[in-house]
Amino acid sequence: MKKIVQLTDIHVGIPECNTVMNNIVKNIKKRMTPASDYVIMITGDLVDEVDDALKNYKQAKQYIDDLKLAGFDVLVVPGNHDYGTGNRQLSYFVEKFKEVFYGDSSVSYPKKDIIGEIAFIGLDSMQGEMEKDTLSHDAKHSIFAAGSLGKRQLEELRVMLDTDPEVTGAEKIVVYMHHRPFYFSHLRSILIPATGLFLQDRKELKKIIKGKIDMLLFGHRHRSKAYYGKWKIPRIYDGGTSTKKANKSSPSPHMIIDLSSDQRNDIDGNFYE
Repeated sequence: MKKIVQLTDIHVGIPECNTVMNNIVKNIKKRMTPASDYVIMITGDLVDEVDDALKNYKQAKQYIDDLKLAGFDVLVVPGNHDYGTGNRQLSYFVEKFKEVFYGDSSVSYPKKDIIGEIAFIGLDSMQGEMEKDTLSHDAKHSIFAAGSLGKRQLEELRVMLDTDPEVTGAEKIVVYMHHRPFYFSHLRSILIPATGLFLQDRKELKKIIKGKIDMLLFGHRHRSKAYYGKWKIPRIYDGGTSTKKANKSSPSPHMIIDLSSDQRNDIDGNFYE
């Protein structure tokens, strides 16, 4: 079974993040051998912002192409920054993201990839936000950088997990997205309503994936954390920020995950230097 390397919140376009990402790519290629044994998963915010020239998209794509050329499988999903800026998005970039990173603007979410014995299901945690306004070319605003999957994507995820033979027949199922789907403190969840950084329809997501998948990966918060058994899911990893954006004193782990082994054997690859 292939091992999984999680990267997240790369924020290409910020010079220091680009420098770190150069090192990450170099070190993954050097240390993770053979490349065919690994899947690299990037859970959103590939770029810090995007404009009509798509300069940052193109730079991020170069990193991905470099890894693919070395023999790695690479899977990506978008974050809020990938559609414009952190709080302001344009629907125009939804299709552009698909064209650049998937090579196909018709790709829809949930995005299913079967690699070996593992079913990977990618979600767009901005889709619900982007579909709130029917004016497709107007600017959208994800208030306090919150996200949502939307009813359509959630229903398609439910159907996929319950009835798709490629998914139900897989040895392991991994769901990955950008926004964090739950609070980190029970007391906080009681006292403070859901606003910034959260997945707004996380309760609906919980009903669909609870006890049905083997791992959930996400980022967005820039603070790494691991959970085992929450929502009856054996592994949940918040990847933090792989390029240390605004978190230089406490860099996030670059998790190397072996789903065929005990979770205690998952390690930090530490690809910074």
